[in-house]
Amino acid sequence: MGSGRVCPHAEKGNIKTPTADDSIYREDCTQCFDSIDESAGLDVCLKCFNGGCNGIYKHAQAHYTSSGHPLVLNIRHVRKQVVRDEPPPKMSKLQIDAETDADRYDTFLTLNCRACNETDLDKSNALVEPVITEIMKAATWAEKEAVKAWSHTVSQCEHITMLISADEHVEDKKKKDEEDKKKNREAFEKNQAVRADNDAEAPGDSGVPDQERMVIDTPKEISAPERAAFLQVKEGKFLESANLTNCSQCEFTENLWLCLTCGNVGCGRDQSYGDPTSTAPKGNSHAMAHAHGEEHHLTVKLGSLARGETADVWCYACADIDGKTGLPEIDPKTGRPYGLETKHKDLFNFLERHGLDMTERKKTEKSLEEQQIELNKKWNFSMTNEDGKEATPLFGPGLTGLNNMGNTCYLASILQCLFDIPAFQKRFNLPAAQVPKPAEDLETQLRKMADGLLSGRYSKPEPSSIYQKGLTPAMFKHLIGRDHEEFSTTRQQDAYELMQHLLDKITTLSHPSELGNPAQVFRFAMEQRLQCRGCNKVRYTTEIHESLLVNVPVERLPSEDPKKQNYKPVPLKQCLDILTAPEEVQLTCSSCGSDGFTKRQQFKTFPEVLVVVARKIIQEGPADFVKVDVPVIIDGDALALDEYLSAGQQPGEDPLLDAPAPKAPTFEPNTAALNLLLGMGFAEGRAVKGLFHTGNSDSVSAMNWVFDHADDPDIDDPLILSPASNEDDVVKEEGVQFLLDMGMGWDEMLIRKAIFKHGGDAQAAFHGIMEGNTYEHVKLPAPKTIKASPNDEAVENLPGSSELPAKFELQSIACHKGSSIHVGHYVAFIRKEIDGKMQWVLFNDEKVAVGVDAEEMKKSAYVYFFKRV
Repeated sequence: MGSGRVCPHAEKGNIKTPTADDSIYREDCTQCFDSIDESAGLDVCLKCFNGGCNGIYKHAQAHYTSSGHPLVLNIRHVRKQVVRDEPPPKMSKLQIDAETDADRYDTFLTLNCRACNETDLDKSNALVEPVITEIMKAATWAEKEAVKAWSHTVSQCEHITMLISADEHVEDKKKKDEEDKKKNREAFEKNQAVRADNDAEAPGDSGVPDQERMVIDTPKEISAPERAAFLQVKEGKFLESANLTNCSQCEFTENLWLCLTCGNVGCGRDQSYGDPTSTAPKGNSHAMAHAHGEEHHLTVKLGSLARGETADVWCYACADIDGKTGLPEIDPKTGRPYGLETKHKDLFNFLERHGLDMTERKKTEKSLEEQQIELNKKWNFSMTNEDGKEATPLFGPGLTGLNNMGNTCYLASILQCLFDIPAFQKRFNLPAAQVPKPAEDLETQLRKMADGLLSGRYSKPEPSSIYQKGLTPAMFKHLIGRDHEEFSTTRQQDAYELMQHLLDKITTLSHPSELGNPAQVFRFAMEQRLQCRGCNKVRYTTEIHESLLVNVPVERLPSEDPKKQNYKPVPLKQCLDILTAPEEVQLTCSSCGSDGFTKRQQFKTFPEVLVVVARKIIQEGPADFVKVDVPVIIDGDALALDEYLSAGQQPGEDPLLDAPAPKAPTFEPNTAALNLLLGMGFAEGRAVKGLFHTGNSDSVSAMNWVFDHADDPDIDDPLILSPASNEDDVVKEEGVQFLLDMGMGWDEMLIRKAIFKHGGDAQAAFHGIMEGNTYEHVKLPAPKTIKASPNDEAVENLPGSSELPAKFELQSIACHKGSSIHVGHYVAFIRKEIDGKMQWVLFNDEKVAVGVDAEEMKKSAYVYFFKRV
């Protein structure tokens, strides 16, 4: 209740009751990583709900000074001392409940006034008490963002949409029929009464016009796709009699899947792969056998069914089954089986309508997403040395870990590498400026990140662990992922793609002239030489890059263990030799008309920090690409690039003035989606156009596009593709800037993809985005070309330097384990001075320790950071 003192500032003008639209920052400071776990707690503003610290930066006081909001709720956590005389109770399968903050901490609340400089005020004030209650009860900002990220991860297939929509349509039709019958009966009875009265006055005349006797219209017919989807579903409450306790074909009582067509219960796949120690779900694939045998494609995981939860639904119609293994094929983008995580908001209504009582159901098994996160964590890196002892943990400035917020190791590994670079430290390790909404300001969050990683204040061991607690960069992840189709989700991502996206965001900031853009240290010029094999004329162009992608040759070595693949080590120099070697390309010469060119690219300048991305990919099927662990050898962790400097245009070479033209582009529509559209009766030309303009992703999006454009005068004209050789040819910067300046809040990458998709037409891109297209499947050329220009641009105007010698030393690596860059686990290895000598330090999420396995580092290296020496 507090001391009983009443503050005169506790009035409506200084207090606001939070609504569902408000962001409440009651976990950590919006400007640094001080949290409610600190001894001074966290002050939450009762007017705007900003969270401010009381530590060395006193951001709570700074917020009051800039905003004038006097009242704050101080929230402080104190960890409970758990004393057990008996072993903890054995976990039951009956219900999965996560440990809450109330289980771990005692929470202390005090009401303070900055204007009066008073603390521990009376919290029972009629105005204040409900506000405090709502602040503590409402979802925090981080919790809301987690829900949004989850909703972005969830996919929804057309089959369950059709099934549930058709089911609802039929139910509505039944209700309408009953209502119509009732109306008809009432109308009939009324007409009979009128007829009787009229007959009494004038026999033979009903007195009621024919058109008034029919009071309803005939119900509309269900569409063909809806009818096809629904007619397989049993009518009535067929789920009431379903045996939900075990598989209908075997004894398994867990990992059970309920068929949404007929109510059959079958066990899922064995995800332990025969490992008796694995905690992964086990099964005999009877649910899959039933689905394929009966062509009942939709199943829901029984253990995931609970009110307030998002149930897991598997669509076998969307899942391509590998003919060799009998298992669903893996999507190379997500690293997950096709068809995973289909959802529908009305699923529970469907189940209850057909007899499944949802009132008492509890979640008893981990969701597919939780299983995926757990699987990714198993792709871990060694934390033990050669003697089997735990690696030596490290603490201090520049040695702070980052918590994994669920598949965010890709983010942590890149942030550790970037903030090890002096240019990033100089630019962002500054006091946070006071802005109205610090949690929504990228500059503030970058400074917060720099302070958290570099200061050492948070690098201390946890009481219950030899490692540190680590920082949770939730606000930072939200800002860089906001409106991005991938980084806004909880899915694992490509660390290199994240780095490119982050550098783009940083480049858009306003940089002080004395500090500049830290991304500039990565930039360098590559010179491309094209020579026509017909007339021997040459054309030189210069492209500005921020990274270098190299393909690593893959050669398998004999192995005694068939389950373990070994690969021949490859020197990094060999990869550079391949990258800079001449190659044949098919372009049409603007001078002589021949189609053959020789192309070669070499450095024109070298950056301060060279980023090299090692692509270790093999193809095991028509569309099956797998990442493999090929050791890449760097002699003495050093790299000499002198021999890769371009000599430039030579005397006597005849220049080709106009750029050669690319071959005409082609478009291959998604076969499955096209066939589904054709089966619905759409004309092929319209179906192809619909797929083309919606990213060639699915039939529902294409169908909606066709409906929206059915009246276009050119709807039946042939699809015409505009030729484009690369992103720079069609992504006009003025178009990008024009759409950004419109203030629609669209992500720049979305705009670039839209303009690229529409052949450089910014207006068409605008309409495409307004129609809801995400352009998820549009791929821009990588690495992104910052700038392309004729070769006559002076070297001194280009980023980087052409001075020799060009020697580089390996400084840090983002490493990855897993079969795809979108699945598995990322860590960072960084060279640091520890106890007076340079050592490799492992940053494995929140764990920071001496690197113990150099061979593991070589095999798993993905993104290299070399500093020029």
